[in-house]
Amino acid sequence: MRVGLDTQGILSGRHSSGSYFLELLPELLRIADADDRLVVFRTGPVPDSQRRSDPLAWLARDPRLGQMRAPFRGRRARMWRALGAPGVERLARAPGLGRPRLLDVCHSLVAPLMPSRAARRLLTVHRLETTADGKLPRALQRSLLRAHRVIVTSQRLHAELRHRLEQARPRRAVPAAQRLLVIRPGIHERYREPPKQSELEDLCDRYPFLGESYLLAAGGAAEPEWSVPFLAEACRLATASDPTLPPLVVLAQPGDSAAIASYLQTHDLVGRLLLIQDLTTGSLPALYRGAELVLYPGRDLAFGQSVADAAANAVPAVIGPACGALEMLGAAATVPGDETVGAWSAAILALHQNNERRRALGERSRERSAAASWRRVAQDHWQLYSGVDRLE
Repeated sequence: MRVGLDTQGILSGRHSSGSYFLELLPELLRIADADDRLVVFRTGPVPDSQRRSDPLAWLARDPRLGQMRAPFRGRRARMWRALGAPGVERLARAPGLGRPRLLDVCHSLVAPLMPSRAARRLLTVHRLETTADGKLPRALQRSLLRAHRVIVTSQRLHAELRHRLEQARPRRAVPAAQRLLVIRPGIHERYREPPKQSELEDLCDRYPFLGESYLLAAGGAAEPEWSVPFLAEACRLATASDPTLPPLVVLAQPGDSAAIASYLQTHDLVGRLLLIQDLTTGSLPALYRGAELVLYPGRDLAFGQSVADAAANAVPAVIGPACGALEMLGAAATVPGDETVGAWSAAILALHQNNERRRALGERSRERSAAASWRRVAQDHWQLYSGVDRLE
């Protein structure tokens, strides 16, 4: 079987959809037979951080894996599009692949779906994307209608996509909705084990303030232009009531750093809001393990991979009702009564002042996340690649 994985620019997001792909791909390779081939289409510009340390470098040594860059801007991009789907797919070669031919499966990890004539076309949707007027972007609509199966990461996202499709394309919504399938992300074993002492020391050397207690806005803080000011104000209100509340640490993704830094420059938050970035995957377990609470107020129906990974570390979370990880954690996660600064401030303060409650929620989170594994996620994907339409 010949599988093409269209990543576009997601590899720059180490803690969201990029993390999803980097965890999924090694497990797919473990399942693949000797005759199977996977080709990674790496589109978009390569971030500077990846020029120095390519997250797929070790995978490139696998004879079943090939890589190909697909530019989306400039003169080369026009040539790429001019080739058309068959031409592109015949160029996608891996060592030992033999005679070029079309892909058997084209799996796009982010919309819009790459033009393809593969026998099966899959799309993964990680979060709800809308236009300024609240509608699904047309490119996403086309991808949803063209894909043979659409993988979504939560039941809530499944229901919302179905609803939006019914509004946008009422005549085609029913068959498209039947192709939606929920597969929740897994959790790597590194998050279930105590972090390495060397990772702890390295993290504290780079960011000395992590040696003390802190609250963590994880995953780059979903929608940072909104969520960072929201969390900063909630923590400010909580600190006014209890000065012992630890500072808020924001783990930024590469594309979010500028917006967060700009906010810090225009507000007096010295010592109360701290920014960290460019962490390797190996440093994340140590970062999560040291947090008193993980905060995730995202509104875009993303799963919240960082919330799930922190749960495996027995770190309790305060999350919004739109976070997909809530379906996994249930009552082990704290959801404020409403989505206001005051409600979040009260929820954070209540947990900070109750050590026993925090420990109990952390242990319950660990238990609820125990069954999540990337091996099972990869097996579900491989069944779809093989043409199995219904998963048990």
